[in-house]
Amino acid sequence: MNLTTIRQALATQIDAQLSGTSPRANVYAYPPASPQGVSVLIVPAAQDGQYVTTHGTMGASALCDIGFRLEVRVDGPEVDAARTMDAYLSTGTIESIVDAIESDTTLSAAVQNVYVSGASVPARFTGSDGGREWLSASFDVVVRARRS
Repeated sequence: MNLTTIRQALATQIDAQLSGTSPRANVYAYPPASPQGVSVLIVPAAQDGQYVTTHGTMGASALCDIGFRLEVRVDGPEVDAARTMDAYLSTGTIESIVDAIESDTTLSAAVQNVYVSGASVPARFTGSDGGREWLSASFDVVVRARRS
């Protein structure tokens, strides 16, 4: 189980699935200080108080659960941003985060499986520069991978 490999596989899959979005979403396995435009940020998250559980099953190739939070940030006027965010929160749209993640639940064989357990209510977010504002929602993602 390599967390860098898993984060990159998750970012690569989401980026490929969102390639038809307009404007194109920027997907970051490791978020920069100032993400640009519509952004999908992949960050560690606690699932039941743990980021990584190392003994989902026992043995040398035990299953481990890893929690991630995918934060989607959409800029623009309030109503336009809300409509765009709805598309990311929906299923069956080209922008669907759930569909992007669950299009290949093994992330090209990088993990045993991955799923979205839920999404937050969208809220306004102000960047550290104090001048930029986004509408933000996050998705809780659980990855199950084998220890190596």
